[in-house]
Amino acid sequence: MQAIIQTWLDKQCSQIHGATGAVVLLLPRDGDTPVPVAEWPREACTGQELLTAARSAYDKRQALTHPRINGAAGPVPFGPMMSCPVRVQGRTVGAVAVGVQGHPGMTKGRERSRLEIRRWTAAVMLIRAIYRD
Repeated sequence: MQAIIQTWLDKQCSQIHGATGAVVLLLPRDGDTPVPVAEWPREACTGQELLTAARSAYDKRQALTHPRINGAAGPVPFGPMMSCPVRVQGRTVGAVAVGVQGHPGMTKGRERSRLEIRRWTAAVMLIRAIYRD
């Protein structure tokens, strides 16, 4: 199951303009806390911000946007993170979060990214189908 979800995440992130990282969390079959099952890029360690964003969507049971600020003395927004829960038959079983690169001058790119991320709603159905099996 993890290989299929990883392949799905790789494909989605390669098509989202400005994607900088992503994570998929799912509940283990015998657990009550979601764990990472896929991350993008594969070589990177999932950042704490993405994990926190995904856990927030899982805990709140709703799609969320999260502003991100660089750690410099003069904070500058560098792109939002978006997260949404994964629900199967009325039960929240995980969450997906993605970070998107951006800055105030990238309005068009941000809007494009938001539109592309809306496609995830349909793609999350794949995870639901896999989880049910």
